[in-house]
Amino acid sequence: MADEGDIPRYRLHAAPDLRANYANFADVTVSPYEVTLTFAHVDRTPDEHAPETPGMVVSQIIVSPQFAAELADALDDAVERYDQRYGAGGQGQQP
Repeated sequence: MADEGDIPRYRLHAAPDLRANYANFADVTVSPYEVTLTFAHVDRTPDEHAPETPGMVVSQIIVSPQFAAELADALDDAVERYDQRYGAGGQGQQP
């Protein structure tokens, strides 16, 4: 495990037109060179007579496989911290 002093520090700036989007669905596709993360907002109370559940893609991010692996590790760590702080009651439940 790296010493906390070894963690690089970044000064991040947001683009002026950046806006946050809510997503409750994600799809991950892979190719030999990249991993594509597609985020969408899906209607979780669909019409039972409709053939499909409506949704809107809100963002798509394309990353290298190495970065995707690092992101997966960071997400695992974040969920573990969440579980320690708030409990693991939300696992496996849809919003």
